Amino acid sequence: MRIDNRRKRVFLSRSNLSCTSISSHSNTTLPDTMASLPSSVSKFQCFTVLFLVANFAFNLNTIWGPLLRNGYSEALMQMWNDGPHVLPGSSNPILTTYTFIRPLDQLLTFSTVLFANITDGSTPQLSLFAFQFTGQWASIMTIIIMESLREGIKKRIVPMQVIPQPFRMRLVPVS
Repeated sequence: MRIDNRRKRVFLSRSNLSCTSISSHSNTTLPDTMASLPSSVSKFQCFTVLFLVANFAFNLNTIWGPLLRNGYSEALMQMWNDGPHVLPGSSNPILTTYTFIRPLDQLLTFSTVLFANITDGSTPQLSLFAFQFTGQWASIMTIIIMESLREGIKKRIVPMQVIPQPFRMRLVPVS
């Protein structure tokens, strides 16, 4: 690897792995241990990568750790595989076949049982939270859709198109 100090460029040599500094005054060879790291990697970049990896590990433990430790994931898997296929607080069985595609039917049945408390009114706090979340989601989606309909967005390299082109409305100014 050769370093051109005048232009701050690094050249990798396949014949030897020693660092050679090329300047108008001297030609020196550095030890192989210094040649193992590229000169473009700084301590700040190493610290940044270590920080991001540690942050990822902490967040992964924070999100999934309690679900695995308190038995919630085992209860969900038992509910997914074995049932009960009844709504909470009743003994009447619910529909378990929607599409005749077994994995999709399992997902829809599981979702029906899991989200029944939100819609049946037995927990008003949860229903209110779902209503608030739906309002936030709808407003954000409205902004994204309106942004995708702008004329200026079509000139970008990667346009943000939320609505497929055949379904878009054309707003024609009235004169």
